[in-house]
Amino acid sequence: MALLEQSPSAHVELTVRDVVQLGRIPHLGGWGIGNLSRRRGRDGDVVENAMASTGVADLADRAWSSLSGGERQRVQLARALAQDPEILLLDEPTNQIDLLERVRGLGLTTVTVIHDLDLAAAYADDLVVLDSGRMVAAGSAAEVLTPDLVREHFGVDGEVWSDFRRGFTWRGLQP
Repeated sequence: MALLEQSPSAHVELTVRDVVQLGRIPHLGGWGIGNLSRRRGRDGDVVENAMASTGVADLADRAWSSLSGGERQRVQLARALAQDPEILLLDEPTNQIDLLERVRGLGLTTVTVIHDLDLAAAYADDLVVLDSGRMVAAGSAAEVLTPDLVREHFGVDGEVWSDFRRGFTWRGLQP
């Protein structure tokens, strides 16, 4: 399992490669940590592949602190992928459309905290809807995201429109 935090930070100067290599820590064992930048073999291949698949390979030697918010999010996704997870947890991704497009094609089970109903409708296969911390509905996005549910729990009138690429999308009409 890997987590992509909402607002990650680093208090030491790290390069992009250093950050992505941190994703390999769970695979190092008790005595194998050593210098992460010197690791070779499978770990190095996994790190390079993770950077390539998220479009940050060209940033590998840049300082983490010099990156934009979107670049940081892609680097954090590469770090998460370097863990070889079966499940990916996303906490309110900031560069949402780009990130959700990338994640959708990974073939991983992904659990995402998201407040944007359009994005939830467009990218989620299944939804769990919370209201004041309580679960009020769960199931497929088509079953759960209804105008009545959204009106009752979020105070928004809207409708669901068909979308030929993803099945459907939520369109809020008025608060």
